[in-house]
Amino acid sequence: MRKKSTNNKEKAEQLAQAFKEKTIITTGDIVEYCQSTEPNVLKSTINWRVYEWVQNGVLTRVSRGHFKLGEVLNYVPDLSKKALQVWSHLISGLPFVRYCVWDAASIIEFADRIQKINMIFVDVERGSEESTYHLLKQRFQNVWLKPKKSLLESHIVETNKPIVVRVLVSEAPILLAEGIPTAPLEKILVDVVSDPEFYFLNGYEIEHIFGKALTTYTVDENKMKRYASRKRKQEKLAEVLRRIPSISDL
Repeated sequence: MRKKSTNNKEKAEQLAQAFKEKTIITTGDIVEYCQSTEPNVLKSTINWRVYEWVQNGVLTRVSRGHFKLGEVLNYVPDLSKKALQVWSHLISGLPFVRYCVWDAASIIEFADRIQKINMIFVDVERGSEESTYHLLKQRFQNVWLKPKKSLLESHIVETNKPIVVRVLVSEAPILLAEGIPTAPLEKILVDVVSDPEFYFLNGYEIEHIFGKALTTYTVDENKMKRYASRKRKQEKLAEVLRRIPSISDL
């Protein structure tokens, strides 16, 4: 029994070494690897090993047939003091509306050349955006309702911590951070490639953000793709993923 346990540990270490440079590992990758080291290995044996590796934290399943090395590392964004004030004001004035409050500065952690982003987003269920806008205007300055790209470029990004009220796409992924509904990484990444508020990000910067986010945290691929589909941006998301080395099989 001890010999078998040691053998399994060695195989796990060898697997980790073989795929240390790969962000996403597919079932096909694992089968090919196992068969290259053990030509006569049974598919059922490989399936059992994959199960054990997932259970032991050697692999993390990110979607059907796709894995990452290591245990789950979930992303939890930091909310700025002003974002917390915004949320507090919202729930006191419109407590039954569905919101997602998040700070665009969240992406700085993954960016290469971007060092400052001002905007706070209040994504709110369709039909409640105007009442949310007027409620926020009662307390805060620089509140904007669904601004166009031209206004973002010419004025908004230069103001001090503008609050941008937008429509929350139905079935958008939401993360509860200390009871506050905010944006998980799956939502942030899709918004980065699809929303006009991120007009200032070029192709290189977007690829850098995706690459670092996907290698640092566990990202639910299916959740990200479902959200992109709801926004009709699935092709744009797929195009970005194809340009990132080692995750072109997503």
